[in-house]
Amino acid sequence: MKKNKQIKSIMLIAFSCIITSLSNFAISQTAPSNLVFSQSSGIAYRGVGQNSVAPSINDGGATVSYSLVNPPAGVSINGNTGQISWASTLGVGTYVLNILATNIVGSTNGTYNLNVVLNPDDYLIPKYTSASTSNLTYTGALSTANSANLVDVYYPAGDTNTQRPVFMFMHGGGFSTSNDKTQSYVVAFCKYMATCGYIAFAPNYNVGGGHTLTQNLKSCKDMDACLNSIRNNTINFPTSGNYKHSNDYLFVGGGSAGGHLSCNFVFADGGSNYGGFTPNLNNVIAEIDGWGSSPTSDRLYNFANLNSNSMPTFLVQGTSDQTVPVQNSIDLDIALTAAGSYHNFWKIAGETHGCPNHIAAISDSIAHFNNRAWKRKYVQTVNTIVLPIKLSFFGVQQKDEKILINWETTNEENSHHFEIERSTNGTIFSKIGVIAAKVNSAIKQSYQYFDETILSGSIYYRLKEVDKNGTISYSNIVAINVKATKNIITNFYPNPVTLGEALKINFIAKQTCNVHFEFLNILGQTAATQFANVNEGNNTITLNTNNLKIGIYYLTVSINNTIQQRLPFVVK
Repeated sequence: MKKNKQIKSIMLIAFSCIITSLSNFAISQTAPSNLVFSQSSGIAYRGVGQNSVAPSINDGGATVSYSLVNPPAGVSINGNTGQISWASTLGVGTYVLNILATNIVGSTNGTYNLNVVLNPDDYLIPKYTSASTSNLTYTGALSTANSANLVDVYYPAGDTNTQRPVFMFMHGGGFSTSNDKTQSYVVAFCKYMATCGYIAFAPNYNVGGGHTLTQNLKSCKDMDACLNSIRNNTINFPTSGNYKHSNDYLFVGGGSAGGHLSCNFVFADGGSNYGGFTPNLNNVIAEIDGWGSSPTSDRLYNFANLNSNSMPTFLVQGTSDQTVPVQNSIDLDIALTAAGSYHNFWKIAGETHGCPNHIAAISDSIAHFNNRAWKRKYVQTVNTIVLPIKLSFFGVQQKDEKILINWETTNEENSHHFEIERSTNGTIFSKIGVIAAKVNSAIKQSYQYFDETILSGSIYYRLKEVDKNGTISYSNIVAINVKATKNIITNFYPNPVTLGEALKINFIAKQTCNVHFEFLNILGQTAATQFANVNEGNNTITLNTNNLKIGIYYLTVSINNTIQQRLPFVVK
């Protein structure tokens, strides 16, 4: 009996300890708090599904589950990690997402702003025919001299999109009455951009005063008036037409005097030459300066006021231009380079004013430059489903022609190795290297890997961590905009090539230019030559071998009469 009492007493004490322990545990738990995303907002390109970065939170000592409050169709959340995902079907717009984080004690709220924007890659190549409407009027013009408030509009026929980017291009003519919006290159550029899906505007503007500061200021005000009319939908476009655009994606430019005018417009610095006038540059993404540039005599802005945030600009001019000195473009290129402003200068050897032999190539280059500038303004949020690699740092940086990938871990348990993965689109990744892990470590460990593959443009990297038991975890994705440091062929194929078969060239260019390919036989004699216009960054070029014979050849690559590479290949 005494023994039974002792057992009961021990059980009561143990039960009391358990109750006390559970009571203390419950008391230590609190509702979750401080729900924060490391990136409070994300940008998604239309038609591309993506994921946000998972949030951090004070869990209050208990397991947290996540949910979305009244989410739009196509948006979901991982209940365990809090990572938000959106489908490719989500429409263009801004979505304020409300996140609820809950544990057994209570809940807290947080927000994530999702911005779905037009996909710049949808407007890179022609896919429509162009239609046009002439002699519409824009409002607010400072002067109607020479019918300055007339504008022609070009749009993609058959396009059902209700939001399109805008391309506005100003004509040349030396600020005299000799030319207007119907100049051939103005029409060609506007039609081309319309076939890519833009809506393009070619306005007239106040002219007649020649190259003077006063005339340039008047013309700037008309350019501003037309762009504001586009923003405000006050151009008298026929109701049966296709005047559908978005004010978030505006591109401007001009040729000759129009190019000079657009420089005065986008580089406006509030100096005395502007007389208090400030153009509306809201959501203007880039400018095209065709063979106009900025002579000192009627330049409204000052080179010294250019900076790294100055308008992204594409410059193009022929070296044999006898109308506008090419030195003007060279001077602006030097000034933009010194300021660290994003730009591209295509100096076309032997071309004359208006570059008449390169209009098609320039049209393509304009679309590509707009695409790059667009991606710089609206940087796509790219993240995979994030699993728990315990990283304190993961970053990439360009080191001359290599990319340094380095990372640090704060805790490793049963890790086996890291795989470094790379992508050119942020979606499809391939393994480029493997680094062994420290296996088990409770202290900070540092790793690095050099990607020596020569690349250009936006490149994406992520880590894949593989445990000893095969469990896989991924890091978030980091992106880098790789600037080409040299003109180089990174691959050409097939080699050997069958006689008459096309030879494919992967070529990286530092800037838009014309490339001379020369086929030399084993004696060093020229067997054939071909030319190709390339854009800054990655290019795929097709060369024919029809004029060659079976044998060994060297492919010589030259730019501006300077040999860049000499590569052997065989024709069989």
